[in-house]
Amino acid sequence: MSRVFEPVVSTFFLSEAKNHNDVTEFKLSYGFENKCQDPIFKVQIIDGGKIKGRQAPSYSDHDFDEIIYLRKQLKAEFEKTDHRLRDIGFEVENHSTSKSRFAK
Repeated sequence: MSRVFEPVVSTFFLSEAKNHNDVTEFKLSYGFENKCQDPIFKVQIIDGGKIKGRQAPSYSDHDFDEIIYLRKQLKAEFEKTDHRLRDIGFEVENHSTSKSRFAK
């Protein structure tokens, strides 16, 4: 089965919201979906190291502000990255990491 969304660059940050548990983080990515050439920004919930593919993300105000800040940083990195590459981790110091903290 092929991937629907293929991230070029991604970053991860822990949710600070009380509506999520202690092992919930967000994966923010720029990439391509369904072989379309238009870039896509995607937010995914990761719970205990696994992407919750069918769960729509929900955010606290703080998490949403962080997503907006990180989206700008991630887009700049995406624009200077070779778009043939996939799954490049990107870190924003004091904000996000290049890999999931819960990856096995």
